[in-house]
Amino acid sequence: MRTLCIQCRRPYEALPEIVEELKLRDYVQDKNVVLYEPVGCPQCAGTGFRGRTAILEFLAMTDPIRRLVLKRADAGEIQAAAIEARMRTMFQDGVDKALSGITAIEEVLRVTNVS
Repeated sequence: MRTLCIQCRRPYEALPEIVEELKLRDYVQDKNVVLYEPVGCPQCAGTGFRGRTAILEFLAMTDPIRRLVLKRADAGEIQAAAIEARMRTMFQDGVDKALSGITAIEEVLRVTNVS
C-alpha cells in the first residue's frame, strides 16, 4: 500500500466514531488516538504519498489449523481458528502502520477491503 510522504504528512486526532468503529482502543491506550493524513508537497508531487510498504498476514500451520485444512474446512473456519490462535491479520498490521504515521487509515481500509 502507499506510504505517506514524511515531508508533508499531517497528524490529526481521530474522531471518536472512527476510534469505536475500527476498535482503535485495542491498539492505543492514550486518551487521544492520532492518525495521519496526506497533504501534498513538491517532494511527493502533491499527492501526499511517496513509496509503498507491505502489510503482512502470516498463518502458522499449527496442529489445529492443519486438522482443519486436512478435513477441508472452509476458509472462514480456518481464519477464525487462526485469529483465535492470535494470528495478526493484514488489517491489524495496517492499523499499526497507520497509527505510527507510515500510511493513512483510509489506505489500510482501501487495500484490506474493510469498511
